[in-house]
Amino acid sequence: MPTEYQATPKKVLLSSPPQQPMFSVAKAVGGKHAIKAMRKRITSQQLADYLGLARSTVSMALSDSPKIKKQTKELVQRAARELDYIPNVIARAMPTGKTRVLGFITQLTTPEIKFRLLMGVMNAATEAGYHIKLIPTEWKMDSAEIARICIGECLGGVLVTQVWDETIGELVESLHARSIPVATMLSGFSHRKVANALSDDSVGIHEAIEHLVGLGHRKIAYLGGDPQVASERARRDAFLHAVKIHKLALPSRFLVEKSFIADEAKVAFRTMLESGPPPSAVLCGNDQIAMVAIRTARSMGVNVPTDISVVGFSNTEMAKWCDPPLASINQGFEEVGKMATQAVLRALAKNRISTSVRKSVPSHFIARASTAPAHK
Repeated sequence: MPTEYQATPKKVLLSSPPQQPMFSVAKAVGGKHAIKAMRKRITSQQLADYLGLARSTVSMALSDSPKIKKQTKELVQRAARELDYIPNVIARAMPTGKTRVLGFITQLTTPEIKFRLLMGVMNAATEAGYHIKLIPTEWKMDSAEIARICIGECLGGVLVTQVWDETIGELVESLHARSIPVATMLSGFSHRKVANALSDDSVGIHEAIEHLVGLGHRKIAYLGGDPQVASERARRDAFLHAVKIHKLALPSRFLVEKSFIADEAKVAFRTMLESGPPPSAVLCGNDQIAMVAIRTARSMGVNVPTDISVVGFSNTEMAKWCDPPLASINQGFEEVGKMATQAVLRALAKNRISTSVRKSVPSHFIARASTAPAHK
């Protein structure tokens, strides 16, 4: 009894979608034994035999390969859905030694930033039929151990963010030796075969300084984090450039790079306020430091924003709930994650390890109530 899904080895009969479930078709064709078999997890070979197609054709159709005609893809994908076919990721990895899984390597701090990066990564990966495996590590990553995990998991590609740049090189060499492409996000690491997706922090910093100057501020300080972090150095340099453009005086005590740790930032900011005439505004290396600065100022009887304006960085969710709501610089983390993932996916599609592209997403200043006209 012919059905819409039957096909000869070299000819697929394409017609309108079936009017009855595939199990009903199976019953008509093979009776209760066919139904019992289909209730078990079927293989791609069984799906191919059922359709009268080569297994390779079925595999490429399920992977949405451009080499397969649209009608054939629709036939295979419709049959797979109705037969509850579930791809075996281990079996699919056997020909290439890779699964359709990308590794996301990061330290588990600043969770909101990681989540926003991961959302961009997941959206791009899911669209291409890939999954994400989170691989947590420390700031000073054990590159050899992480490489063993990636290789052992047969990962298709790897994305790395917010680990010490000095530890990335060894990881890249180990993964490239196994033909696994790598891309970094928000990193100072540079390699001719590794993509680096960045946030262009200079745009938002220049907008913030222009905003403060427009409010009459001429004594603007910078309270940054750890200068070993590439993004911190980039923000400091952008701040210095903006200060130079606006011809602002900058005493050495107005430029502080200490740590992203709250307690250390608190001590550094208190020292800045007590060591001489205070600044009228301060740009901070992230939102957490900015919130510490607001609380520290308040404990010293200094009002924000009447006595001093405060600007954060990253525009985290808590910024708008701060008291007062924190002006900050928004970074497109989702877009950064998406760009890095697409670079890895392009390399995989071309069977290459090189993802070499350097792209950045512009940041933008978000004005809120933590800034006000300079105190006369």
